[in-house]
This record gives sequence, structure tokens and C-alpha cells, in this order.
Amino acid sequence: MSEDLHDLISAWLSADLSDERRAALLARLRDDADFRAAFVAEARMFAMLHAVQSPEPRWLAVQDELGLSDKSDAAFLNKISATIRSLPRPFVAAWWRPAAACAACAALGFAVLFFIKPHGSTPSVNTAENPAVVVRSDGVVWAHDTPQQPGVNEAVSTGALRLSGGRLTLACLNGVTLHIEGPADLTFVSAEHLVCRRGNVRALVSEGAQGFTIETPGAAIVDLGTEFGVKVDETGRSQVVVYQGQAEASLLAPDGSARHTQTLSAHQSVELDPQQNSIRNVPPRELLPAPDLQIPPLRLAADYAQHILSEKPLHYWRGPINNSIIEDATNNRENLAVSGSVHSSADGSIAFDVADAKQFLRMTGSWKPAGDFAIELWFASEAFHSSVLAVLQANTEPHGELSMLELTGRGRSAPSSLGRVRFLYRWPPGGSHGVNLYSGSLYQPYRWNHLVCQRHGAQIEMYLNGTSAGVTPLVGSESTTTCTLRIGRLSENLLTPNARQFQGRLAEMAVYDRALSAEQIRAHAAK
Repeated sequence: MSEDLHDLISAWLSADLSDERRAALLARLRDDADFRAAFVAEARMFAMLHAVQSPEPRWLAVQDELGLSDKSDAAFLNKISATIRSLPRPFVAAWWRPAAACAACAALGFAVLFFIKPHGSTPSVNTAENPAVVVRSDGVVWAHDTPQQPGVNEAVSTGALRLSGGRLTLACLNGVTLHIEGPADLTFVSAEHLVCRRGNVRALVSEGAQGFTIETPGAAIVDLGTEFGVKVDETGRSQVVVYQGQAEASLLAPDGSARHTQTLSAHQSVELDPQQNSIRNVPPRELLPAPDLQIPPLRLAADYAQHILSEKPLHYWRGPINNSIIEDATNNRENLAVSGSVHSSADGSIAFDVADAKQFLRMTGSWKPAGDFAIELWFASEAFHSSVLAVLQANTEPHGELSMLELTGRGRSAPSSLGRVRFLYRWPPGGSHGVNLYSGSLYQPYRWNHLVCQRHGAQIEMYLNGTSAGVTPLVGSESTTTCTLRIGRLSENLLTPNARQFQGRLAEMAVYDRALSAEQIRAHAAK
């Protein structure tokens, strides 16, 4: 394989290359038919291997990968089947004939889509097979027989996970954060079920993820809304300590049912000994310190604000907060009013730190989006959880949301949509209908993500980190109305259930009275 082809495939699979190298490879891909055909062959083989290794239902996974979230299209399977049948067979001379030109052009489009990633890629995974993402790795030494060795920002698969030493921090798609210290012998059954035969695990279970279970030899610990630790020694005995909330510790019968159970509250600890069939109270102690997870500073080019203003946004808000106001940097002067304990961070971003408090930003005036519009922002979320980034709530009858940008989490979405960004458009405004678009890839906790969601003609579009994350058609009869723009929370009412409070950092928020081009969005994300 030539160096150019190797670099192109590596970039297509998310490797980072310099701007100059990307430009040179894209130029060759456009101009060199033999090189283009060679790339098509490699990409096709990769796609076939990926397909045969994926579980049923494969068509849903393909739909996610392609960003086609309108699953109501009954012709979708037939379209994909027809496309695959139209491709030449592998390993025959016909593959290199001119008839492959259409497939080559399609591959060129996919290459450009996946290859130009100014701020790196986001994992595109099967959520049933990949229940977590690595967010931190400290001196991890993998056991020689472990089948997977994920790095930071890489997905963790179901199955065995073995550490000889070091510490690993995982963000599960259901909102659970796991801190693991080796030596450890674990098996991920699902995002809700971890088997620990040996090791030291600390679990922080967010709202909505209650029921998370760590199974140990002959025992199980079930979360009841808490932060707890489990340490399993080489004899199979387990020590459990609850740091906050409650958990249920059980000894298991041979059929897996609980035969002896004890509920633990904060600062209580027990030792589970299945060989002695005993649950014994022990003095509580910290089994594993909580990881110091920090959202890194947002580092943008010095001329980022000037670049955004040159694009003529309708409104543009950036920190700091002054007198409970974030000023509009445009001449339109519609400020954001701050409610709750929202505060400025050192890098100028806006921090939402308290998950159970009412915190949001609201535009002081109203906004009636044009037929086309765009909402742009940078966000960094603390863990995977269901939360609202921005919502356009109708001021006129009928009340309800006109549009919403949301991070999905357990309890609010189908399992296949966990860890995604959701863009919703509702007409007429309401609370139980609308057109949805889910990102084909995951957003990254504890990492800055650039997001643009926009209405563009007869469709809605999403771009995540400068790359198209999906597009879906509107019904065709959608209109618009005067709205209140709220950022960081679905509702201003403290008692509203499922208010979906955002927790993390937001920055560089802008709205436009038109759709942005793909080139503009890539340039913004690359700043």
C-alpha cells in the first residue's frame, strides 16, 4: 500500500493530519482515477468487515451511521440494498472498469465528509455494543490477554476489560461514571451491568440511571441513586462503601436470585463473603479517591470573535457575565439574562455547575426565526446525561417548543439514541410531536464540542465538530412564530419534572437569520 493511500485511509478512520497533508491527499483523490479506485476498494472492504461484525438489526445501525434518522421511510432498506447490488463484486476485473466511476464519486464524497475534521472526530458507535467511552487514563497497563485496550475518547465494548495496573475513568452512555483501579478483571454486560471479578471500582450514578448493578463473585450491588465503591480481592470477597445516597448489597443464590440483602445509606460499609454466606458491617473508608475530572479551557484563535462577527450573526453572546447579563456582541443588543448560579469561567465560558438547581440563560427580547435559521455554540458536558442546550419556546398560542437542541440520556430517548445530540423542530409548537434529527456520532463528555443546528430550506441539518452529523426532511408545512430563546434548561419552573438541566460549560453562542454553509461551519470549528 502506498504512503498516500495509507494516510488517506488513516485520515478517513479519524487520524489527525496537517492541513497541508489533507489538502494534498484530497487533490490527488480528485485528480487521480487509479488512486480513487484503490481507495474505493479499501473503503468497501472496511465497510463489509464492519457490517458482518455488527449485530442485528444492521439496517438501524447503518441508518445511524449515515445520519438518516427518519426511520419512517419504508423504502430505506430497498434503497440501500439496490445501492449495494449496484456495486461491482470484489476481487474481479470489473471493479477497475469505468463503470466504477459512480461508486468512486460516492466514495470521494464520503472521504471528504469523514476526512476533513479540523477538531478531530467523535466516536460513531453501536450503543448496544459500546456502553461507555474512556474520558481519562492514568498509567494504565493492560493485561496481555485483554481483548480491548481503548484510549482516551475511544469507545469501550461489551465483554472483558482487564487492567494490570493504573486507573481508568469511563463515561457510560446511561450517565454512570466509573473510576477503575487495576489490577482489575471486569466484564461489561451492558451500560447497566458490570461484572467485577477483581478490582477497585468507584461508581457515580446520575439522576435517571438508578439500578446500575456491579456483580461480584456470589454477590451484587444495585444502585438506588448514589455514589459508591466496590473492591474485590483475590479471594472473591467484596467490600462495599456508600459515599452518597443508597445502595442495595446482596448475596446471590446459585440461580442468581438475592438470598440475603442489606440496604446501605451514606457512610455505611459492608463486607460480602459468599463462601461464608455473610454480610458483615465494617468501618467505612474511601476505597478509591474520586477522579478529578475537569473540563479543559476552551482555546480558540485570538481572532475567533472577529471572525464570527464578520459572518453577520443576528446575535452573538460570549462571556464574561456582568451584573447577571451576557452582552450581545452585535449591534442588535439583545442580551442574555442569567438566572441561577450560572457563572463565568476563567476561559470566558459559562459554567452550569449544580445539576439539581434552576440555571438558565434567556434572551431579554423575543425572536421570530426566519424561514432559515441557525443556532451555533460550543459545549462541554459533564458525563452523558439528558439536558437541553437551547430551546425556542413559542410566545403565542399554542404554547410549547418550536425547536430544541438537546443532549440525550437515559429515560428520555431510545437506547440506540443515547449519547447523541438531538435537534427537534415542532410545528405547530407543542410538547409531543415534531421532526427529530439525531447525530450519527457521540458527543464527548469533558471535551469541547462545536455544534451548529439549522433549518435549511425543506430540511433540518446538524454539524458536530465541523462535520455533517445528519440531515432530515421536514414535513413541508412548517412555519415559524415569535419565541423566547432559553439556553441550558427546558423550563424556567423549578418544579417542572424532566427539566433537563444542562451541567457543564457553554461558550460562543450565536444565532443567524439564515443557514450557514458547510465551509463556514468547518472554518468556525477549526478556529
